[in-house]
Amino acid sequence: SEQRTALKDYLENGGGFVGIHGSGGDPSYDWAWYPQSLLRAQFTAHPLFPQFQQATLEVESPQDAIVSHLPQRFDMTDEWYSFSAPPQDVEVLLSLDEKTYSPKVLTQDIGMGAEHPIAWKHCQGKGRVFYGAPGHVASTYSDPRYARVLEQATRWAMQPDPACH
Repeated sequence: SEQRTALKDYLENGGGFVGIHGSGGDPSYDWAWYPQSLLRAQFTAHPLFPQFQQATLEVESPQDAIVSHLPQRFDMTDEWYSFSAPPQDVEVLLSLDEKTYSPKVLTQDIGMGAEHPIAWKHCQGKGRVFYGAPGHVASTYSDPRYARVLEQATRWAMQPDPACH
C-alpha cells in the first residue's frame, strides 16, 4: 500500500508515467485506482488463433508531438488489446481499424467497434500519463515509427505540461 500511495502521490504532484503493453493487460486488478484513474481503461482480451496480426493504426491527434511524425494510417503487427470501453477523459493518439484484423478469440468477438483506442495520454492531477497498448512482439520496438512514439511520449511525460494543473 505504501508503493501504491507513493505512485499516486508522485503523479498527482507532477510526475510522469509511460505504460506499455502488459502494464495495462490484466483483466482484473486489486487496486481499482490503477485501471480506473491511471490507465482509464480495463483490458478484456486479445485475439487468439492468430494471436499476432497485422492491423492498421489511425492517427487521431495528428497535431500532437507524440504522433505528428506518423502517416495518417499505417500497418503494424502485434497482439491487439481490447478494453471494456474506450478510456474516458483522455486524448486518443492512435486507434485501431478493426476492419483490418480479426478481433476474435476463437469465435468470440472481442472487438470494440468503430472506437478502438490503442494509445492515449491524459493528465493525472499535475502529472502526465501515456499508455500505448502495442508492445508484445520485439518488432514493435525496432519499428522506427513506434520507437519514436515511445521516445516522444517519454519526453512529454518528463516535462511539465501547462494543461496538467
